Amino acid sequence: MIDLNLTEDISLVFKGKIGKRRCVRVFHESLFLIIENLKGKKLKLRPKDFNTYGAAFYRQKDEDFFVKGEVLKCTVIFKGKVVVKDIDAKIVRVTPEIVACEFVNLSRKNEYKLDELVLKIQKEQISKIKQKKDK
Repeated sequence: MIDLNLTEDISLVFKGKIGKRRCVRVFHESLFLIIENLKGKKLKLRPKDFNTYGAAFYRQKDEDFFVKGEVLKCTVIFKGKVVVKDIDAKIVRVTPEIVACEFVNLSRKNEYKLDELVLKIQKEQISKIKQKKDK
């Protein structure tokens, strides 16, 4: 029989590398972002990757629209309905092909709505995979 002394504190230290991804990324053909820059110009974009904490999308022709570090306004639309409106999106990466933004200053309510959206998209994706397997 093993004698465990459960009255002592235990400390765990993770010495591995922490990855950049904080949660699952999803894609859906009916998901769009309307991004408004500081000059009031708006773009409607379909994200390449989307999660509760941000999104990535293919860069548009307008070269000076996105500047790394700027905080822009973002509205998330799914299947024609607004999920969240005018949330802050900080541009964290700009390459010739991809722009990535991080949602900042999210209220708990908006974070919950984005969590629900990601879960809904995941469920749809799982359902599609199951339907393909059943055929």
